[in-house]
Amino acid sequence: MHGNIRRSGICAVVLAGGLFAQTSPRPAFDAASVKLSAPLEAGGGRGGPLRAGIRIDSGRINIATMPLFEVIAGAYRLKEYQLTGPDWMKSVMVDIVATLPAGASEDEIPEMLQSLLAERFGLKIHHEDKEHPEYALVVAKAGPRMKEAVEDTEHPAAKVDPKAPDFGMMSRMSNSQMSGDPMSGMTISGLPQGGTMKITFGGAGLHIASSSATMKTLCEDLTQFMDRPVMDKTGLTKHYEVAIDVSMEDMRTMMSKQGFAGGGMPPPGGFGGGGGGGFAALAAGGGDSEPAGASILASLQLLGLKLEAQKAQIDSVVVDHLEKAPIEN
Repeated sequence: MHGNIRRSGICAVVLAGGLFAQTSPRPAFDAASVKLSAPLEAGGGRGGPLRAGIRIDSGRINIATMPLFEVIAGAYRLKEYQLTGPDWMKSVMVDIVATLPAGASEDEIPEMLQSLLAERFGLKIHHEDKEHPEYALVVAKAGPRMKEAVEDTEHPAAKVDPKAPDFGMMSRMSNSQMSGDPMSGMTISGLPQGGTMKITFGGAGLHIASSSATMKTLCEDLTQFMDRPVMDKTGLTKHYEVAIDVSMEDMRTMMSKQGFAGGGMPPPGGFGGGGGGGFAALAAGGGDSEPAGASILASLQLLGLKLEAQKAQIDSVVVDHLEKAPIEN
C-alpha cells in the first residue's frame, strides 16, 4: 500500500511539473520607456516637429503619439471594433520606446506589449463572444462601375510585413508621404496598396480619390466613418480607381465617437475604428436633413457597390482595469 501511495505521489509531482512546464510567461521587452505624449499646443504642434506613428527596426520599436486604444488593439491583434473599454482610451496618447531581447522575432511584439501594458498601466482584460452588427460591402445588381487601376511604378506599394502587428490606421499610414494641403489637395503616397490618395477639403466635406484601391483598403477607409465595421463581400480582387465623398456630418460624428469632445479635430492617429451613424434613419427614409453617411452611400452607388446590414459572432476583448497614466520608467 505504501508503495502505491509513493507511486501516486510521484505521478502527481510529474503531472504537476508537466503542467507548470506548459505555462510559460509572456515574452517581454529587455527595456522600455513609456510615457504620455506631450500635449498639443494652441497652434497644433508640440514645440517642435510632430512625431507620430510606429517604427520597428534594429531590434527596437518606437511608438509615438498613438492612442492607448490602438496600442491595446495592436497588442491583442484586434480590429478596433473588437475592443471595448472606457472612452478616454481613444484620446490618451502614449510614447513607447522598447528594446527586443536578443534573438526575439518581431512577430512577438504584440505579446511583449501585452506584458508591458499589464506592468505599466495595470491592464486587465477578459474575452467575450459577442454578436456584433456590421456592414457587408457587396456589388450592386447592375455590377461594378469602377475603372481598373493602372500600375503606378512611380508610387509602388509600401512593403508591409504580414507578421507585423496592426496598430490601426495610424500604423498603416506610418510609412506614407504627404504633399500639398487639404484645401488645394493633399496627396498621400507610400500606401500599402500602392498608388496615391488625394484628399481635398471643401465646404461640403472631404473628397477622397484613390488611384489604386483594393476592396479591403476601401472597407478600412469606410469603417472610419461608420457606426459599425465594413467587411468586404464583393469578391473583387483587383485594384480600382475609387472616389468617395464624406460629409461634414460624417466627420463630426466620427470624431465625436472617437472621444473628442464636440467633434473637434483629433490628434494624428485618433481615427481608429468606428464613427459615423444614421444609417438606420437613412434606411427608414427618416428626417428632412441628410443623415450621416448619405454622401458615402451615394458615392458607393456611383461605384456600383452597396452596403448590407448583417450580424456576426466575433471574439471581443473587454478592458476590466486600466490606469490613465503609466507607472514611471
